[in-house]
Amino acid sequence: MPIKNLMKKHLLIASTANQPYNANNMRKVVLFIGFLFIISSLLAVVYNFGLDNRSLPIDDGFLDLSETPYDELQPILLKGNWHFYPGFLPDPETPAPTAQTIKVPSSWTASIKDSENPTAQAYAAYRLQIKVPEPGYYSIALDNVYTAYRIMVNGSEINEIGTFSTEPEKSVPRFKDSIVTFHAESERADILIYVSNFIHPKSGLVTVPILGTPDSIFQLITVSHGISLMLTVVLLLSALFLLFFYTRENSDAGILYIVLMSVSLAIKTFATSTMMITFFPSIPTGIILKIEYITIASGFAGFYLYFRHSFPLVVHRLVINASLLITMLFGLTVLITPIRIYNILLIPFSIIMGICMVIITGSMIIDWIRKKTLPSIILFGIFISLLAAINQFVYYFFDVNNLFTAELTALGITFFIIVHFYDFSSQFLKALRISRETSLELEKKVEIRTRELNELNKKLQVAASRDELTALWNRNELYRRIEQETLRYNRYYTSNSQYFSVLYMDLDNFKYFNDTYSHEVGDQVLRFFARNIKKVNKDDNLLFRVGGDEFVMFMEKTGRKEAASFSRKLLDTLLSSRRELEKELQTAVSPQLRLDSKTTFSCSIGIAVHEEGLINIEQLIQQSDIALNTAKRQGKNGYAFFTQSPA
Repeated sequence: MPIKNLMKKHLLIASTANQPYNANNMRKVVLFIGFLFIISSLLAVVYNFGLDNRSLPIDDGFLDLSETPYDELQPILLKGNWHFYPGFLPDPETPAPTAQTIKVPSSWTASIKDSENPTAQAYAAYRLQIKVPEPGYYSIALDNVYTAYRIMVNGSEINEIGTFSTEPEKSVPRFKDSIVTFHAESERADILIYVSNFIHPKSGLVTVPILGTPDSIFQLITVSHGISLMLTVVLLLSALFLLFFYTRENSDAGILYIVLMSVSLAIKTFATSTMMITFFPSIPTGIILKIEYITIASGFAGFYLYFRHSFPLVVHRLVINASLLITMLFGLTVLITPIRIYNILLIPFSIIMGICMVIITGSMIIDWIRKKTLPSIILFGIFISLLAAINQFVYYFFDVNNLFTAELTALGITFFIIVHFYDFSSQFLKALRISRETSLELEKKVEIRTRELNELNKKLQVAASRDELTALWNRNELYRRIEQETLRYNRYYTSNSQYFSVLYMDLDNFKYFNDTYSHEVGDQVLRFFARNIKKVNKDDNLLFRVGGDEFVMFMEKTGRKEAASFSRKLLDTLLSSRRELEKELQTAVSPQLRLDSKTTFSCSIGIAVHEEGLINIEQLIQQSDIALNTAKRQGKNGYAFFTQSPA
């Protein structure tokens, strides 16, 4: 396909949506928009905003509008035979030599071949007398021409575009359209247009003036410029849209070539519609002309690069490469030479480009008939682009007078891009249907796998922090909690100290259980001991097994009195549970197992209490360990507090 995997990353995301997708409806909408756009534009071209139907013939420099009521006067084209004065500037108040007639619009070159100055670089005057319906205000719109001109009505200068002069060094062309409004004191309007051209091969009124009431002319020009602005914006937005997907989703070079076409046509439309001179009034006409011609070359270059990249097996590579070479040479010529040179090359360049496009279109049609691999909508877009290019050729070289004809190339490329959007959506929806069929199964697998991973992660967390034998916190968790509890205590109790006690517990006679009976019995004793500590630990204080038969407990907000009370209760509980321990060992290990009546089930406890100031729990553990040794020396089955040795 021309552009591959454009929305690759979005398929799985979009496929999880609950809304049903109807691919046919989506494609119909896109196609309808494209056809509506092209048909409405073509109608505007064919009817030329109704101007052709309202135009009246101009014969021998005279136009009679007296039978048209002023209120019904609509814009009309002032095309026909004007009076023409090559190399002479008539004055309405003084006699003028016998005038020639010249067809407007046209270049004056053919009309002055028999004069003393048979060249396009000259100056001349156009004259038209109009019998208007009644005295009042009228407007004349003159589309951009490549020359400088001055407009006079009934002897009064109304407007000047550029700098009109009979001397080449003083004449300054201006690529800009104009609307002039004048007041006719009577039913006569004598229009004089002085034109000087010393730069462009086309001279004179190559575009036809339009006459009407001020409101009707303003509306007409607004619509014309609005269409140009709309095309420019559509082309630029299309380029930005494609660049977004190129940078974020897909690095297919074919996207860049379409972007090149879009940007080139947008700039050309912007320049030829005089919007460029409106926004940048200081830009010289020569630069605007170069921009216009260079964007023609760059647009063709993008077109050929796109086909070479996207359809390498459809169009012969020699045709594409030759077209690219000619395009680049023409663009380079425009860049480094004056208009009198590169304008001459425009006709052969356009003919060659037209032939190349016909070959490309023919190759695409043949491939479509034989293999059916090319989407028909893409072929249709290429055909429309070809027609637009042919129209552009006609516009440039046959003086077609239509306000909209100049925009047809941009229109064709716009439609070309629209059908690609259609193709993108078609590919997207096709892939979407496939992805929806598999997405639910994939989601289930992901969900099951995620649940398994979560369960495994929980087990790993337990294994890393819990003692496997007693299910109490282990030594690793003790180290983590030392830091955590120290920070928490010091953060909240710096100015309001609370008691904090650490108990270090060690089973008495544990070696006896291991050596006399078995390690299995020792493990059962440890489990039994841990359960009894939890039974007495009503406040859910943090309890750790730190190794062997040693256990540590954190008792928050617990002073000496509460710690001693807890210790006595634990010791009493252990002593009274000796018979219960024996029964549990008989059940778990052997019914014949009997504990020695002289062997007690007890523990020794060391206690360290923090009373005020910043806490150091690690130090408290060390102190409670020292106190534990003291309790052992005192005869076991007891507890002892850590006391600071006198210095």
